[in-house]
Amino acid sequence: LQNYAWNSYLVIPSLRESTFGTGDKVLRLRVAFDGTEAMQYDTYQGSARLTHLFSNKHKATFIGSYINSFEREYNNLESGYRLCDLDDGTPATNRCPFQPPLGTFFNYARNTLSIQVLSGEYKSQLTINSKTDLEWGFKQNYETIQDRLSEYSFTDSSDYVKINSFINKNNSIQAFRSAAYVMQNWNPDSIHRISFGVRFAYWNLNEQPLISPSIQCKILPSGNRKYLFHFGAGIYRQAPFYRELRGFDGELNTKLKAQSSFQIVAGLEREIDFRNRKLKWNLQAYYKNIWDVVPYDIDNVRIRYYATNSAVAYATGIESRIGGEFVKGTESWFSLGLMNTQESIDGNSRGYMRRPSDQVATVGIFLEDHIPKNPTLRAFISFQYGSGLPFGVPDSPQYRNAFNMPNYQRVDLGLSKMITFNGDQNRKSRYFKSIWIALEVLNLFGNNNTISYLWLSAVNNNKYAIPNTLSQRFINVRMIVRF
Repeated sequence: LQNYAWNSYLVIPSLRESTFGTGDKVLRLRVAFDGTEAMQYDTYQGSARLTHLFSNKHKATFIGSYINSFEREYNNLESGYRLCDLDDGTPATNRCPFQPPLGTFFNYARNTLSIQVLSGEYKSQLTINSKTDLEWGFKQNYETIQDRLSEYSFTDSSDYVKINSFINKNNSIQAFRSAAYVMQNWNPDSIHRISFGVRFAYWNLNEQPLISPSIQCKILPSGNRKYLFHFGAGIYRQAPFYRELRGFDGELNTKLKAQSSFQIVAGLEREIDFRNRKLKWNLQAYYKNIWDVVPYDIDNVRIRYYATNSAVAYATGIESRIGGEFVKGTESWFSLGLMNTQESIDGNSRGYMRRPSDQVATVGIFLEDHIPKNPTLRAFISFQYGSGLPFGVPDSPQYRNAFNMPNYQRVDLGLSKMITFNGDQNRKSRYFKSIWIALEVLNLFGNNNTISYLWLSAVNNNKYAIPNTLSQRFINVRMIVRF
């Protein structure tokens, strides 16, 4: 398997205008830009796998793989802005009562990140008897990372200059990462299926050995085969990677410990007969107690880690999904998720607070239909809803994740056509099996979904949060060709 992905972005902003606030106080921000942002992300992945059957009961797999990732972020962008109250607190006149002073942003970056990972892995499966299987394996990685950080930014608001950030670092890592596991699958009877095992890991950079035991049990009641109950518990310990090691100032904490959690998951799967249609209902509840947590903040679309094991956290929730052929020959589903995840950071007097990923409720609906007597022409509509994610004031621990973004809402509409060749005697092809073409309208109603906030500091020490929203509407064309 060989895979190469090349992503290159060139951003040349020119002008932005945002009106925001409340009915009593409406503000308008106008920004003019000069400069560009250039970002490039290249990833190459290659792997080879050999599977050998020692016997009918013993199979072994050897895997060699290589990953080469290169990231470049160049930024040289200046922006001048004016923030003012609209006349009489209403935007009807669309003008400011006075000409406010001009503020200036400047952002500069010349950042590059290169990652190479060479990996060798062995897996083995052995059937001991009709009720017991045994699996084991080990993996060895060699990692080379080169990181060059050169960036700074400042704000000039009414001749009041504030340096927001300055980083100039050259980081380099060469490390070995080892892992191994053993797992046993046991089917004592036709009702119970039990899997238990343990994973081992070691990274020579932080010199921390990790042990993660787990167990999972599935029960199929003998009186009703339409039900499946499952239960799982275990300790999960994930060694950090480079991003978690790097703090806000670019310094590396090579002694950062693995984030660890004790997890319990219980669920139910049920088959439902609905008007001669087969549906499947999945219900799952979970709880996670997490320690040695590495806190992080989301800066626009950038994740910035604290690079310290300075928090404890928990996550609990319920997920439910029902799906199947509501219309024969199509796939539709409804899903609901409820979650609560919070963390407590050392030195913060607020105690437990919401984590950046704490989205309390999510709802998804996907409905598909086709033209009668012509199932190759189909239409779908999907609806997504998510309650607001938390956000806070930058560099203000007392207001970290203290506020709530607006809810996320989006409706998509699509049409698709499947053209088959080999199944049609009048349309055979030596080259193609099928061609699938789809036209999609994403965010059909043009909702302004907030993704982050731009923070401005005024001379009176007031801070203003200006919402950044996702694109209102997109037309998307997709095609899949099978040979």
